[in-house]
Amino acid sequence: MKKQVQTVKSVDRALSILNMVSETSLSVREIAQRLDISTVGAMKMLNSLVNSRMLVKVRGDQYALSSQTCNYARNYVNYYKFIIDSSQEYLLDLSYKLHNSIRLVILEDINQVNLVEIDMKNNAMINVMPHRLLGPPWLQPSGLLLLAHADKTIQKKCFEQYPSENDEYGNDFTATFEKIKKENIAFIPSSFPQITYCAVPVYGAGGRVIAAVSAHILDTAIEEQSRFIIETANSISSEVGYRPDHF
Repeated sequence: MKKQVQTVKSVDRALSILNMVSETSLSVREIAQRLDISTVGAMKMLNSLVNSRMLVKVRGDQYALSSQTCNYARNYVNYYKFIIDSSQEYLLDLSYKLHNSIRLVILEDINQVNLVEIDMKNNAMINVMPHRLLGPPWLQPSGLLLLAHADKTIQKKCFEQYPSENDEYGNDFTATFEKIKKENIAFIPSSFPQITYCAVPVYGAGGRVIAAVSAHILDTAIEEQSRFIIETANSISSEVGYRPDHF
């Protein structure tokens, strides 16, 4: 168990280093100070990242992203742009049907998401990449749904950061996750009267959940309006290459 924790910490630190040098090259000492570790420890991690061709050494003891890592980053951005471009028409149509703002949320990890929002007031699409979640993911329907479909490693990391055996309504998370996966939809009561938050998964070509479409819906029209969200999520899934008969 101790070895697993150390491995997770090493991965977290490696990702932190990649994030640090994405804006400017840094020295061993600067990286060690930012990570609050020894220069020897930072040097070991940097050597590992260089050997993996994720970083390159430049100008003495300065380190920067390698061309390989930059290519990964470009492909990563293109992937999310593809999802956003594929979903725009369907999200706009849904916003007209519900007369409300719509969100497409693409989970990065327990803190980071790519957030695409249709702002009905200005009839415009807002693309926020990335967006930092405030508080536990289960406080939002899309976060709860994506966490339910996430692998056990992400779920475990989430509960380590936000210790809780129950969601904010006192429900057992294991039962909540199973219910969401079975029904393929998540509902969270709103603090506003007669309003419910609803989220439905979007599947990628590989058959896994890659995003969630979410919106506020009226309790008096919950069946009809949740069906609109389901149809939108299914259309986006199909647009990005998901074929349910293949799985």
